[in-house]
Amino acid sequence: MNISKKDCTGCTACVNVCPQKCINMTKDREGFTYPKIDKEKCVYCNLCEHVCPIINKPVLKRHPIIYAAINSNNLIRENSSSGGVFYLLANVVLNNGGVVFGAAFSPDFRVTHIKCERPEDLYKLQGSKYVQSDLNHIFRDVKQALLRKIPVYFSGTPCQIGGLQQYLGRNYDELICQDIICHGVPSPEVYVRYIEALKKQYNAQIEKLEFRNKRKGLVQLSN
Repeated sequence: MNISKKDCTGCTACVNVCPQKCINMTKDREGFTYPKIDKEKCVYCNLCEHVCPIINKPVLKRHPIIYAAINSNNLIRENSSSGGVFYLLANVVLNNGGVVFGAAFSPDFRVTHIKCERPEDLYKLQGSKYVQSDLNHIFRDVKQALLRKIPVYFSGTPCQIGGLQQYLGRNYDELICQDIICHGVPSPEVYVRYIEALKKQYNAQIEKLEFRNKRKGLVQLSN
């Protein structure tokens, strides 16, 4: 791929499209993941370059229609980072037989994109997570659902949305994309070390992590 590391967003579009499975996401010293090509397996099909949103700049809609909204349910708003609108939209998609993709915490509080198929599981996707999400091969799951005419709601950063749209290669009426306004993410390695430092300092395990709960602090610990 003819792109420098400083321009790469780590969207994983190239990883998902590679027919030889010779591209893998690897961590640098700060914990950010970038694609690495196994040149011995590469057949130089150039599909990775065709789906790269940095090489192929997307055409942007210059005059979007803008709405302001808030969820009227107090409990949902309390469990959300902002106005709880994501929960409303995701619920509509699920209740119409669709699936929702978004960022969730793993048991060890790593951030990864998952597929949600039940309204009762939406809580996993609520709340801000200010760290690079592991997309793994989630774009393939999105495409498989769309090819089966299943409605899809995908929430992610603009870079992730751009990578998904380039990977899909065309518009789908069944796809709803929600960009999260993003100014960049902090070092994942710093994030991991901070969690480990807290556990060591308090000799406790982390039960819950919230990035925007200013009243209770960043994490809740249990002895």
